[in-house]
Amino acid sequence: MNQVLNASVAVNGHTYSVRKSDNSVLVSFTNIPTDSEEFKKVYQDLLGKSEYTVPALIPMALEIYARNPQEGEKCIATFCTFTAKAEMIRIIKDKFRNPDDPYCQRYLPAALLQGASNKNAYTPNTPYTVCIEHSVNKDQESDMYNGVFYFMQIIAEGWDTHQRGVQVFKPFDKELYQVSGCPATYTGCKPIRGTWPGLV
Repeated sequence: MNQVLNASVAVNGHTYSVRKSDNSVLVSFTNIPTDSEEFKKVYQDLLGKSEYTVPALIPMALEIYARNPQEGEKCIATFCTFTAKAEMIRIIKDKFRNPDDPYCQRYLPAALLQGASNKNAYTPNTPYTVCIEHSVNKDQESDMYNGVFYFMQIIAEGWDTHQRGVQVFKPFDKELYQVSGCPATYTGCKPIRGTWPGLV
């Protein structure tokens, strides 16, 4: 984790940074990545280097998918395992499809950001910040999958249970971490009160 603490990158005029705060790691960013190319660079240069930072890509990928499903799928494929990608896309394609459907929650990506809650119409703090902690579950090495599983959580106010579990996988033979499961981050959050302002 030390290799990415207090680190930052700038891509297309957008700044992405990481810092430690007590038992948490805070990933902050000024904007949602413009497209899948910017997203991939942020993953490779910064956020894919630790189990503590790769979960921060989830709200970014969700927002990009909501704006452009084709670009979003590329983002999800960049940092998720094949199984996690398939499961995420299967669920979220209905989350953003029809804004008149009560099941649709276009504001779902913002619910994972610090300061956002249903009471303030999911208006996050700026710069956007994702708070990530290690869960109580211990890391697990797996010879079957040739890697290590880490059990992380995003701390967010959009749900009654603020800890949203994220399973992270690090192959033994690769440098970057992947998300191998995160259904708690895209299941329905609390219904919004007011009008969502959107993300930039």
